[in-house]
Amino acid sequence: MSVVLNQLETSLGDFRLGPLSAEFSDVGLHLIRGKNGAGKTTLLRTLLGRLRKTAGTIVGLQFPIGVIGVEPLLIGSWTVTENAKWLSQLLQKSSSVIPSELSHLALQRVDHLSQGLKRQVELSLLLSFNLPTLFLDEPLSPLDRAQREFYAEKVKKAAAKSFVLMTTHFEEDLFGKPIQVLEL
Repeated sequence: MSVVLNQLETSLGDFRLGPLSAEFSDVGLHLIRGKNGAGKTTLLRTLLGRLRKTAGTIVGLQFPIGVIGVEPLLIGSWTVTENAKWLSQLLQKSSSVIPSELSHLALQRVDHLSQGLKRQVELSLLLSFNLPTLFLDEPLSPLDRAQREFYAEKVKKAAAKSFVLMTTHFEEDLFGKPIQVLEL
């Protein structure tokens, strides 16, 4: 699999991103780094079609794409179990089993959880579906150190068989060496 950006441009209000050209090849972990406001989330939203590109091309994305951090993934008024069932139906996956690390949260309403617990639910559920493509926008930011290490390992395992495009402010040492880094 290869994702190619060719002279990609987009704008959001007064902000203009691009032109960007890059090729992300093969499965593995690919990082997008930049300061706050550099356009990392804007780039992900453009790749997903949530923002209109103003110029250029995007080739090679494989769907479905699992997304964390770009927009809400979970329905707050539902329990963790109800969200798991809904996501498995949406993604046409046969299993809606709650990952073991979430068993203590299974009957909790998502809107009653802290930001860190919500992110743990998002990561655990999404990574359990083994999707071909994952876009993770600062996935570890609301987590404590122990949880960052735990979920960094899960992301590394996913990257062994999926194309993972991730923005981050954390050092890459948690993830090992990425295949590619795009600096914005």
